[in-house]
Amino acid sequence: MIRTAPIRYTAHPEQWGRVLRALACTVVQDEPGWAVYAVGAGILRLHGTVEGHALGATELWHQTDDAEAAAGRLAGDSGSVTEHPLVEPGTMGWDVAFPDGRFAGIEPLTPPDV
Repeated sequence: MIRTAPIRYTAHPEQWGRVLRALACTVVQDEPGWAVYAVGAGILRLHGTVEGHALGATELWHQTDDAEAAAGRLAGDSGSVTEHPLVEPGTMGWDVAFPDGRFAGIEPLTPPDV
Protein backbone atom coordinates (compact mmCIF):
# COMPACT_ATOMS: atom_id res chain seq x y z
CA MET A 1 0.00 0.00 0.00
CA ILE A 2 1.16 3.55 -0.66
CA ARG A 3 -0.39 6.69 0.78
CA THR A 4 0.26 10.27 -0.30
CA ALA A 5 1.38 12.37 2.68
CA PRO A 6 2.57 15.85 1.57
CA ILE A 7 3.81 18.49 3.99
CA ARG A 8 2.74 22.11 3.44
CA TYR A 9 4.89 24.74 5.18
CA THR A 10 2.81 27.81 5.98
CA ALA A 11 2.81 30.87 8.19
CA HIS A 12 -0.95 30.32 8.59
CA PRO A 13 -1.59 26.71 9.69
CA GLU A 14 -4.75 27.71 11.60
CA GLN A 15 -6.34 29.28 8.51
CA TRP A 16 -5.41 26.25 6.39
CA GLY A 17 -6.96 24.06 9.07
CA ARG A 18 -10.26 25.94 8.88
CA VAL A 19 -10.35 25.42 5.11
CA LEU A 20 -9.60 21.70 5.44
CA ARG A 21 -12.24 21.19 8.15
CA ALA A 22 -14.78 23.05 5.97
CA LEU A 23 -13.96 20.53 3.22
CA ALA A 24 -14.81 17.68 5.65
CA CYS A 25 -11.18 16.67 6.25
CA THR A 26 -10.63 15.06 9.63
CA VAL A 27 -8.02 16.27 12.13
CA VAL A 28 -5.94 13.29 13.28
CA GLN A 29 -3.13 15.18 15.02
CA ASP A 30 -3.07 18.79 16.19
CA GLU A 31 -0.13 20.32 18.00
CA PRO A 32 1.24 23.86 18.05
CA GLY A 33 2.74 24.50 14.61
CA TRP A 34 1.97 20.99 13.30
CA ALA A 35 -1.29 19.33 12.24
CA VAL A 36 -2.25 16.23 10.29
CA TYR A 37 -5.53 15.89 8.38
CA ALA A 38 -7.08 12.80 6.80
CA VAL A 39 -7.89 13.72 3.21
CA GLY A 40 -9.60 10.87 1.39
CA ALA A 41 -7.17 7.93 1.36
CA GLY A 42 -4.20 10.22 2.04
CA ILE A 43 -3.12 12.71 4.63
CA LEU A 44 -2.04 16.35 4.49
CA ARG A 45 0.40 17.67 7.05
CA LEU A 46 0.54 21.39 7.83
CA HIS A 47 3.71 22.75 9.36
CA GLY A 48 4.44 26.24 10.61
CA THR A 49 7.81 27.95 10.34
CA VAL A 50 10.73 25.49 10.25
CA GLU A 51 14.35 26.47 9.67
CA GLY A 52 15.51 25.31 6.25
CA HIS A 53 11.99 25.06 4.80
CA ALA A 54 10.48 27.86 2.72
CA LEU A 55 7.03 29.05 3.75
CA GLY A 56 4.55 28.28 1.02
CA ALA A 57 6.52 25.23 -0.10
CA THR A 58 5.00 21.78 -0.34
CA GLU A 59 7.13 18.67 -0.01
CA LEU A 60 5.83 15.58 -1.75
CA TRP A 61 6.00 12.63 0.66
CA HIS A 62 4.61 9.13 0.40
CA GLN A 63 4.19 6.43 3.01
CA THR A 64 4.46 2.74 2.21
CA ASP A 65 4.97 -0.65 3.85
CA ASP A 66 8.56 -0.99 2.52
CA ALA A 67 9.82 2.59 2.38
CA GLU A 68 13.48 1.81 1.78
CA ALA A 69 12.73 -0.41 -1.24
CA ALA A 70 10.24 2.14 -2.62
CA ALA A 71 12.84 4.92 -2.38
CA GLY A 72 15.31 2.82 -4.36
CA ARG A 73 12.73 2.05 -7.04
CA LEU A 74 11.72 5.71 -7.27
CA ALA A 75 15.32 6.88 -7.61
CA GLY A 76 15.99 4.40 -10.41
CA ASP A 77 19.19 5.08 -12.32
CA SER A 78 19.15 8.89 -12.17
CA GLY A 79 18.10 9.79 -8.62
CA SER A 80 20.00 9.66 -5.35
CA VAL A 81 18.66 8.37 -2.04
CA THR A 82 19.59 9.78 1.36
CA GLU A 83 18.45 8.09 4.59
CA HIS A 84 17.70 10.27 7.63
CA PRO A 85 15.95 9.97 11.01
CA LEU A 86 12.37 11.19 11.28
CA VAL A 87 10.72 12.85 14.28
CA GLU A 88 9.44 9.50 15.60
CA PRO A 89 12.41 7.96 17.50
CA GLY A 90 13.96 5.03 15.66
CA THR A 91 12.08 5.77 12.42
CA MET A 92 13.95 6.49 9.20
CA GLY A 93 12.87 8.32 6.05
CA TRP A 94 14.42 8.47 2.61
CA ASP A 95 14.88 11.60 0.49
CA VAL A 96 14.97 10.94 -3.24
CA ALA A 97 16.59 13.74 -5.24
CA PHE A 98 16.90 14.05 -9.01
CA PRO A 99 19.45 16.01 -11.07
CA ASP A 100 16.79 18.49 -12.25
CA GLY A 101 16.01 19.53 -8.65
CA ARG A 102 12.88 17.42 -8.11
CA PHE A 103 12.51 15.84 -4.67
CA ALA A 104 10.26 13.22 -3.10
CA GLY A 105 10.26 11.75 0.39
CA ILE A 106 9.42 8.19 1.34
CA GLU A 107 8.65 7.05 4.88
CA PRO A 108 7.09 4.07 6.64
CA LEU A 109 3.31 3.81 6.54
CA THR A 110 1.77 5.12 9.76
CA PRO A 111 -1.57 4.04 11.20
CA PRO A 112 -4.56 5.83 9.58
CA ASP A 113 -5.12 7.95 12.67
CA VAL A 114 -1.64 9.55 12.63
